Amino acid sequence: MKHGKYVIGIIGVVLLGLAVFAEQFGLDNDSGWGRGRILLLEVGVVLVLINVLGVVFRNTLANIAVLIKNTFEKLCAIDYSMQLNIFSFLAIIIVSAVYVWSFLPFVNSSPPSNNYSQLAIAFKSRQLYLNEKPPAALLALNDPYDWSARYSIRRTFTMDVSLYNGRFYLYWGPVPSLLLIIFSNQQLQVLGDQYVFFAFLYGLFLYSFLLVRCCWEKFNRALPAWMVGVALLAIGISGPVARMLNLSSIYEAAIVGSQLFFIGGCYWAYSAMRTTPTSSWKIALASLHWALAIGTRITILPAVLFLVFMVLFHVWKENKLHRPEKLVLTLSAIVIPLFILMVGLGWYNYARFGSVSEFGLRYQLAQLDYHKFTKVFSTDYLYGNFQNYFLKPFSTQPKFPFLRAIETVYSNERITGLLYTAPFFLIILIPLGRLLYSGTLLETIHVAVRNGLPAENWLVLGLAGSSLILLSIILLYYYPAVRFVEEFLPAMMLLATISLGAGYEIFKESPPLRKSYLFFVVTLVIFSITVSMLSTVPISRTKGVVLLIKQVPQFIGLR
Repeated sequence: MKHGKYVIGIIGVVLLGLAVFAEQFGLDNDSGWGRGRILLLEVGVVLVLINVLGVVFRNTLANIAVLIKNTFEKLCAIDYSMQLNIFSFLAIIIVSAVYVWSFLPFVNSSPPSNNYSQLAIAFKSRQLYLNEKPPAALLALNDPYDWSARYSIRRTFTMDVSLYNGRFYLYWGPVPSLLLIIFSNQQLQVLGDQYVFFAFLYGLFLYSFLLVRCCWEKFNRALPAWMVGVALLAIGISGPVARMLNLSSIYEAAIVGSQLFFIGGCYWAYSAMRTTPTSSWKIALASLHWALAIGTRITILPAVLFLVFMVLFHVWKENKLHRPEKLVLTLSAIVIPLFILMVGLGWYNYARFGSVSEFGLRYQLAQLDYHKFTKVFSTDYLYGNFQNYFLKPFSTQPKFPFLRAIETVYSNERITGLLYTAPFFLIILIPLGRLLYSGTLLETIHVAVRNGLPAENWLVLGLAGSSLILLSIILLYYYPAVRFVEEFLPAMMLLATISLGAGYEIFKESPPLRKSYLFFVVTLVIFSITVSMLSTVPISRTKGVVLLIKQVPQFIGLR
């Protein structure tokens, strides 16, 4: 191929000729220069310029290519664990940049809410109710929980709090406010819930990274190391995260906070069970994290109980015959933090509402009267919620950001299904399909019951069971909202990451299929991040991009 280096230039010259002589070739019946001919001319010019620059600077480009090749070879020669650290670090930088960019509009704006800070101020004053006093007009109503009755005065007090005996309370868990009491009252007045949300979200991502890094070499060592970066980008950016970053209030903070402590508990429990005997102090940390998760959002309780039962089962199988004294110590590490939390929550509720099980939901000043509306959870919502959370598509538009989430009529929430915003979760179907196809599911369960669960099996079953439990709760809930996806998605995405290696092993006899599998996963992640970001970009953030998009066609002569 003596003249192969000129191929691009030749193609460019051909395109230039077609553009100039389009009328003579019968390609254009119009003697003028329309957009098509202009575009053809510009592409031809670009290709010719690329070829000219390539020939003129071929030595420089060759040196760059050699440098890239040598860098790649040196990277491949590095220890696999070090490669994982490098690609993980790069992914953390990218996710951090996206978080900061998305969060910047909130830095200098007045907080949309600072409920957690107000409750922290109340705690510092040794009271359980907010300092804000309910207006007289609200207290004078025959039924203040009736939305239509208080509609005209709804803007005179904080929305969506609980009213009981003439005082305002928060029905959200108290843990975030307890963590905020280290700040002064002056700082708390300006510390909005969006800052709490941001801290919780970043903490959740870091714990997800620690868990992925901790188990990657056990599950996914056959994969190229760069795949850990791809997985972390999927975990950190895809799904509802972009939307929640633009709506960060106490609703989002409560959900992300409970997930932070929940996933943190999973990390410490898995770390504890990787050693023999099981580390008691790590189990205590896991239990503490799960207690904090419950104290942040009570709906996480069923998933926590499931994981606690699995930990108890593991510890019992490991210690009942050979180390009974270790059994008592480890069981105490599991039970004591959760027991203290449950007693504390019971006292907290009783002191406020006279009932250990009342968190304030019945007294919530919402658009529904929860004294009358009792169908909060029902199987009637299953089909509609499944459609919203998984299958609902996005809409397209001719201008940036080109994609928009579609509004849900019942809740006025704009939701795009996970099939479009986080299809990475579909990877979990690969090992599940293999297990069902092999017909060894019952045998695997029987072996686990008889011999106990190894740490890796515990992690897989724990993430699968807890995500299924939390998903079931959300599907049964009457009110669909995009933020509720984050209730079950973190565990599901971690499970998908763990499942990557299983899919790769299926094609171990066929290198082309292995490469196709990696390409498929990368495509899923790129697609999901693109849809997640574009479909939720706030209008206020699009002005600069829209201006650029308008100027580019003008610059190249299409307008």
